[in-house]
Amino acid sequence: LPYQVYAEYADTRSSGEVKGVSYDHFLYTDGYYQQGYPLGHSLGGDAESVAVGGRLWLDNRNFINAKVQHAKVNQADEADNQAFPTTDKLTSIDVAWEHQLQPLTKITTRLWAVDSDTQSSDIGAGIGIELKTY
Repeated sequence: LPYQVYAEYADTRSSGEVKGVSYDHFLYTDGYYQQGYPLGHSLGGDAESVAVGGRLWLDNRNFINAKVQHAKVNQADEADNQAFPTTDKLTSIDVAWEHQLQPLTKITTRLWAVDSDTQSSDIGAGIGIELKTY
């Protein structure tokens, strides 16, 4: 079976150190946030993340995607990051099955779980349909 694997690392700290200046600006007091949510990387400033994932083609119409991620977020404990308002460590897993119903229609089902050191854990499921119109 054909497959694809990947690894991803992200570091939004300043020169690899938590200094409390990432995503901040001396003139624009909201920094690199819009209404408290990061405009750059979704984790915001002073974060580190490592992820591994992959995609498995079961046949030409069915795919399985999976991703495991560990992240340290808001390590400087900056109040302007509303996505992650306190320092936290997160571990997540996300598994999805996609079925190409027609050339322009795809159905997706997902299961995910997130474990947080400071917040309650999150477990969820979803189903979606994607319709392309071109």
